[in-house]
Amino acid sequence: MQHCCRDIMQDNCIISCVYAVLLRIFGVAKMLEQIKYMKLTQLALGAIRNNKRVRARLQLELDRSEYTINRYVQENDIMLTTATALKIIREETGLTTKQILEKEKALAA
Repeated sequence: MQHCCRDIMQDNCIISCVYAVLLRIFGVAKMLEQIKYMKLTQLALGAIRNNKRVRARLQLELDRSEYTINRYVQENDIMLTTATALKIIREETGLTTKQILEKEKALAA
């Protein structure tokens, strides 16, 4: 299989390559259109925007800058759906996982 990325050590490249390999192995390339991804709800994003303590803990525990956390919130980045981020959001906002996450249909590749 020919490699498609310029820099194989980038996280996005590794994730893309793993998906490509798994899709080929299991022969489910067409399923890519049906795969559901999780994203934060507007309620959760608003709670993060309005709570300095949540943003500070995300910075500390994800080892990211204030600018990066703000960008994650603005873009509803997948990093906010990691186990660590979800734990922080639940603890600091009192929201349940159902109130924090919603499914997003993936775009076809």
